[in-house]
Amino acid sequence: MISEFEEALRGAGFPCRVEVREKVAVIAWDEGADRRPAMPRESRDRILGIARDHGFTHVALELTPQRAPLPGHHP
Repeated sequence: MISEFEEALRGAGFPCRVEVREKVAVIAWDEGADRRPAMPRESRDRILGIARDHGFTHVALELTPQRAPLPGHHP
């Protein structure tokens, strides 16, 4: 489930990794990706739509860069 969701996000132009906690997807941008705290509404809506298509009810965005793999991350 995680790998398909990550692949869909990457295909939509969002370079990131995903950690899952029940029905919550935690998104962390890949190293070097644009980490702007503000994101256009259409981008947020697109990410939420992809998340819902993959069975998630909520999405959280990690605002600090991650150097190590996210806990529970299984590509």
